[in-house]
Amino acid sequence: GDGYSPVGRLSGSPEALAELPTIAAHALAGVTGRVVADGGGGWSAEGDPMEAAIDCLAARAGVHRTAAESGQRRPFSPDRMVSSVLDGTEVTVLGAPEQVFARCSEVPAALRQELERLTGLGRRVLGVARRTWTPVDGDGAREVDLEPLGLLSVQDPPRNGVGAAIDACRRADIRVAMLTGDHPRTAEAVGRQIGLLSPDGLVVSGPDLPADLADLGALLDRDGGVVVARVTPADKFRIAQALRARGHVIAMTGDGVNDAPALREADVGVA
Repeated sequence: GDGYSPVGRLSGSPEALAELPTIAAHALAGVTGRVVADGGGGWSAEGDPMEAAIDCLAARAGVHRTAAESGQRRPFSPDRMVSSVLDGTEVTVLGAPEQVFARCSEVPAALRQELERLTGLGRRVLGVARRTWTPVDGDGAREVDLEPLGLLSVQDPPRNGVGAAIDACRRADIRVAMLTGDHPRTAEAVGRQIGLLSPDGLVVSGPDLPADLADLGALLDRDGGVVVARVTPADKFRIAQALRARGHVIAMTGDGVNDAPALREADVGVA
């Protein structure tokens, strides 16, 4: 298909195409972003672009949103890295695959292998799972013992000129670090694709960052490129603190209200 157009041609293995409507329907139940006609004959995203991409995929698979959205939602947060919706007795959980898998009773090895393959290609990947729930199970059981349905991957290529911009920064003695909520393998693949990471560059996950600010600064203050994956707004704030404490002038970008503390802590905040 073309962009966010809800019309497109589906291709893939017969098994994947057979499962797609079910996976798309559950994923669609967990998002509020959507594609809308832009008035000029095209389509654009309304709300989160990733969620709009899910709405677009569902439409291409013949799955459409119902008029009423009565489900009880638990929104995505950087700490949980999943969202969920309860519609009647059906629970759908959508989010970071490792967090979705951790809530499943069993995950096929083939699904884990596919996650490794997709993230190695630099794809953004979401896990989708479900369960049947009743009040007798208790509220705490809503997001556990799930049945994995599959993975959704999105190709989100870097913008043209990113590599040239990184080269220009290096010539000006400006170090560039990527702080992202994506999977570590996705972030690493993109970092190498755009020339941010050299062979001795650092890839680390937010949960693995040192608690001590001095240790954090020492870890990240290096040449060769730095990628921090599964980063939270709190991580970004601490990174700005740690690098400023080492005498660096920090510019930080952010696109969400939760990034405000990190942007304020940096010498230059770009929103």
